[in-house]
Amino acid sequence: MIRHGVRYGIAAAAALLLAACSGQQVQLEIKARMEGQPAAGATVTVDGKELGVTDGTGVLAKPITRNAGAEVEVLVSKELSGHHIKPWKTTFLIKLGKDGKVVERYSFEADLAVTRYFTVAVNEGGTPVTDATVKLNDKELGKTDAKGELVHEYTTLPAKGVTLTVSKSGYAAWQKSAAVQAGERLQVALARRAVLTVTASSDEYGVRAVWRDDENPLLKLRFLEFRHGLLPTGQTLEDHFAKRPVIKRVSGQAIHFYPPGYRVHASATGSDRWGYSLHGLRAYAPSLLEAEQEALKILRGLRHLG
Repeated sequence: MIRHGVRYGIAAAAALLLAACSGQQVQLEIKARMEGQPAAGATVTVDGKELGVTDGTGVLAKPITRNAGAEVEVLVSKELSGHHIKPWKTTFLIKLGKDGKVVERYSFEADLAVTRYFTVAVNEGGTPVTDATVKLNDKELGKTDAKGELVHEYTTLPAKGVTLTVSKSGYAAWQKSAAVQAGERLQVALARRAVLTVTASSDEYGVRAVWRDDENPLLKLRFLEFRHGLLPTGQTLEDHFAKRPVIKRVSGQAIHFYPPGYRVHASATGSDRWGYSLHGLRAYAPSLLEAEQEALKILRGLRHLG
């Protein structure tokens, strides 16, 4: 009787050992979520090997084969344009239940942490501009790197849009107000402020200084003269452009440009941007140069239609 019991015990132990060596199939369920919503298309990796991807409800349920007591590593990751998503990771053990059998089902909720980003790329004539200061709604984000770029990560942005400003000593500041999309790459072209240098030199040394630039696009301005930092009229250049409208004629068509704060008539409200009008149309742009560019585009379009 004792021998029979010993044989039975040995046989049972051998069976358990064989089962442990061959492994047992268990069910693994992953529920992936991102910002409180199901994360469809997330990749699930088990012990370094891809198990599959989550479905439209953010769920992946598949069997895996493991021995009792084995440690299992699960990694959930997802890629999405314009987003940085931190992978979710956990480990668990294949357990034995009170009945001595392997627990057959394991379920986990994977919450993926996510941030969005956009890139500001600053150049001058195609050459990257380093150390340019980038501000978002007057808050400094940082400076551009050796590639002339700054990548800003964020969680959310105001739905009404933001105001971006890019500046660097020796350059005219760039500003734009708009809604920014995740992953967007904003191209910023800076122009050097040669006029200010000439003005400052004239003011410092009290001499007559002349600035010539046949390629200057500013209202086709070719010639400026300064004496003691002032125009021959006694005004500063800023006063000349900032307090009165400017009229430019292109092939007989007049285009009016209105400086920030200028009111077209007594009941009108001033804008903090440059205004322009032609053919009865009026619009606004962040700077005089951009206003000129937009006006010329409209003029070409109207001529094409006509």
